[in-house]
Amino acid sequence: MPSLTQRDRPAWRVPSRVRFAGLALVVLAGVVVSGCGRNAQVSAPSTATMSCTMATCGRAVLTFTDAAGDFLAYQVTIDSLQLRKSDGSLVETIPVATRVDLAGLVALTEVVGAREIPPGIYTGAVVTVDFASATLVVDDGTPNGLPVAPVDTIGAPLGQLTLSVQLDSKHELEIAAGQASRLAFDFNLLASNTVDAVARTVTVNPVLVASIAPLDDKPMRARGTLASVDTTSNEYLINVQPFDDEDSSSKGQVLVHVSGTTTYEINGVPRSGPDGLARLATLGTGTPAVAYGALSLTDQSFLAERVLAGSSVQSPLTDRVSGSVVARGNLTLTLRAREWDGANGEDDVAPGEVTVTIAGDTAVTADGQGSSGPPHSIADISVGSHIDVFGVTSRDASGRVTLDASVGRVRLGATRLAGNVVASAPGMLTLLLQTIDGRDVSYYRFAGTGGPAGRDSDPNSYVVSTGALDLSSLMVGGSTRLFGLVAPFGSAPPDFIAAGLDGAARSTAAVLTVNWAAAGTAAPFAAFDGAHLELDVGNPGIGDHHQIEMGDDREIDLKTLSGNPSIVPDTQSRTALYSIAHAASDSIDNFNTFGDFVARLTLELNRSVKALALFAEGQYDAAANAFTARQVIVRLGD
Repeated sequence: MPSLTQRDRPAWRVPSRVRFAGLALVVLAGVVVSGCGRNAQVSAPSTATMSCTMATCGRAVLTFTDAAGDFLAYQVTIDSLQLRKSDGSLVETIPVATRVDLAGLVALTEVVGAREIPPGIYTGAVVTVDFASATLVVDDGTPNGLPVAPVDTIGAPLGQLTLSVQLDSKHELEIAAGQASRLAFDFNLLASNTVDAVARTVTVNPVLVASIAPLDDKPMRARGTLASVDTTSNEYLINVQPFDDEDSSSKGQVLVHVSGTTTYEINGVPRSGPDGLARLATLGTGTPAVAYGALSLTDQSFLAERVLAGSSVQSPLTDRVSGSVVARGNLTLTLRAREWDGANGEDDVAPGEVTVTIAGDTAVTADGQGSSGPPHSIADISVGSHIDVFGVTSRDASGRVTLDASVGRVRLGATRLAGNVVASAPGMLTLLLQTIDGRDVSYYRFAGTGGPAGRDSDPNSYVVSTGALDLSSLMVGGSTRLFGLVAPFGSAPPDFIAAGLDGAARSTAAVLTVNWAAAGTAAPFAAFDGAHLELDVGNPGIGDHHQIEMGDDREIDLKTLSGNPSIVPDTQSRTALYSIAHAASDSIDNFNTFGDFVARLTLELNRSVKALALFAEGQYDAAANAFTARQVIVRLGD
C-alpha cells in the first residue's frame, strides 16, 4: 500500500450552486483592507529590491491557495504583487506576470515567491489581477463544463483589477534582516462570483482577506528548478517557478529539507531516502522539481514528504494530463481532466472528458510509493482513481483531447471521498457516497468495477476497507471524508482502500450565504453585539440566496427556520477571520477578533451603508439555531 498522507486532503466540498460575488485572498500577516478602484493602476513608487541580500534584507515567502468553488478552470494572470511599507512605498515581489489556474489550488497551497525585501514594517499589499485573457469554466454537470466570460457589476468585460489590503495595526508584517516571514494569499472562489448560465457570464467582485495564520492546514507544494543539491546536509535549493509557470525570471529561492523517510519519483522511477537524494544530485541545474510537504514555522524553509523531479514533472518528449477516472474499459480510460501540461511547454486546461489509451504493460507508480513500496500495474487504475497520465495528446477540431499512454506511464494519486455513513464495522465502512475528488458521484460510471463473484461499485452502498483506522468518531448517518486508493478494477467489493480519515471528528462543515436585493438593506440583523449577529430572516429585501449548505449535501432554507439564526465566533479556531468587503473599491477590512469586526460593522451601518450579501463558513447547530463561524464576509455597498 503506498504511503498516502493527509497532504492530499481537500477543502470540504460545497455543492455547485450560483454564489454571490466577492473574491478572497488570505495574507499571513495581519488584516485590514482598503483599496484602489476597479481597473485602477497603483501610482505609488516602488522600492528597488534587486540589491537586497539575505544579510541586508529579509525574505518574504509568499504562498497562494484557493477555497472550493464551482469552477473546473479559473485561469487568470497575476500581473503584480506589491507589499506596502509604513512610509507608503511599494515593494514588488512578483515582477513578471504569472498565469495561474485558481481552481487547481483547492487541495493545496503553492509557494509563489521567496524574495529578499528591505527590512521594515509592512502595512499592506496591492495585488493586480488581469481577467482580460481569463479562461473560466463552470462545473455545470456537463462533460465539458460551461465556459463563461468575466464581467463587472454593470456587465462590461472585465480587464485588470487592482486589489488593496491594509493590514491590522495590531498585526503588521515585520521584515528583519537575515530572517524570513510568510504571507499566505487565498483566493476564495466560493465567495467570489455570480454566474449567469443563460448569458454565459460571471460577475466578479474580488475581495482580499488577511490573517496571521493560514485559514486551513492544506498540504503545500514548492515547485521550481534545481539550483543545487547538498547530500551531506540533506537539502536542495530551488529557483521558484509556481503554478506550472515556465518563465525563467527570478521569483526567489526556497531551501528544501529532506529526510530518510522522504520518497521520490525521478524520471518515472520511485526511490526513497538517501538513494533518492543521491539520484537527485545527478540531475543538472535547471531540472524541474516539485516538493510536497510543509513550511518550517521557524525559518520558512520547506520540509518535504515527497519529491518529483525530471520527467516525473514534465518532459520535452511527453504530455501530461491529470484528473479523475470517470469510466474504464479494458484498455481505455475516460478521464475528467483537471489540467494538461504539453511537451512543448503549453499549459492548459483539458476541457471535459479525455479518452486515454493504455497498454497491458503501461508503467504505473503511486504517490509516496518509494523504492520499497509494492509494485503497481494497470489493474490498479479504476473508476474514481486520481491519476497523472504521461503520453502523447492530440486535439480534434472541437477541442476534445485524447491521450495515447500505451508506451507512456500513469501515476496514481490519493482519491478523496465524502459521504454519509450507512454502516460501520471493525475495518469496514459503508457509505452513501456524495463526491469523489470533489465531484458529484453522478459523473462516474462504475461498470466493470465488480469482481467475478461481486457487483459493480454502488455509490448508495460504497464499501470502504479502513484497516486499523480509528472509526470511533463516526456515527451512522453522520458525514465523513477520507482519502486512499480505489480498489483494483474488477475486484470490488471492497470498493476503496482508505489510508486516512480527513476531519472525521469535526462537526459537519457548513456554508451560510444570504444576499439582499440590488439596493441592499440597512438592517440585515435583528440584533448584533460583540458576541453574535442575529440574522433577520424576515427581512423583505432578502434575495435569491438564503441557505445553509451542509457538507453532507443537505441544504437548509433560512426562511423555513422557526427563528432567526445566530452567527457566533469560533473561539476554538486559531485562524478565525471576520471581514467587511466594500463592493465599489475592491477592498476589505479584516479582523482577527469578532468584537472588532462587529464594532466596525456597527460604524458602517450607522453611516447608512447598506449590506449586499453575507458569507460564513463553519458549523451549524440546528438544535440551538446557531452558526459557529471561523470565517465571515459581509459585503457592503459604498
